[in-house]
Amino acid sequence: MKLVIMVTRRIRSFLLARLISGIVKKLLDALESEVAQLMRTVGRGLAQKLSGIAQGWGNRSAERWPQDSGFIQYLTIMDLNKP
Repeated sequence: MKLVIMVTRRIRSFLLARLISGIVKKLLDALESEVAQLMRTVGRGLAQKLSGIAQGWGNRSAERWPQDSGFIQYLTIMDLNKP
């Protein structure tokens, strides 16, 4: 990766760009913690679902829940610890 950055300013080959982006995605996934990954995949969906229900009940502040990282983290941890 470092060599590619040093050798070229921009990648002109679509194939090379696709290969490098795949490698970078795998590296980022490996560096990301399990909770952070679950927050992105599970917690955000739970927050969106609960937000929709609460908005249907008239809770206007629930519109911000899917962007609230603390709320997403809470839902993720609760989901991890469910029986």
